[in-house]
Amino acid sequence: MSYQLYDENGYVDDLATTKGLNDLLAYLKSTDTPGLNKLVQEGWDLIPEAILEEMEDLNPPAGEVKDTLDQLKKNLKKCVGIVIFSDGLNDGLAALEETQ
Repeated sequence: MSYQLYDENGYVDDLATTKGLNDLLAYLKSTDTPGLNKLVQEGWDLIPEAILEEMEDLNPPAGEVKDTLDQLKKNLKKCVGIVIFSDGLNDGLAALEETQ
């Protein structure tokens, strides 16, 4: 399964595989970043620009986590008004949480 990113206009781009997103979310949960933690917990946020600001100081380990974070950063720049993670079938992270 894979996850996509949506905004107020609909589909933005592909984001990650289930494993890639799980690994990224585990990394983001370990950071002290309120906006990112809200995004991780709820699967959406209203201010993509604020999330991007919090990401500037992050230094993830090389590999899939870094690649997925870089993809998220690239796609957040395209988002308008809201950012939503989705597997295309369920809203937010409901399906992802069931796999954990």
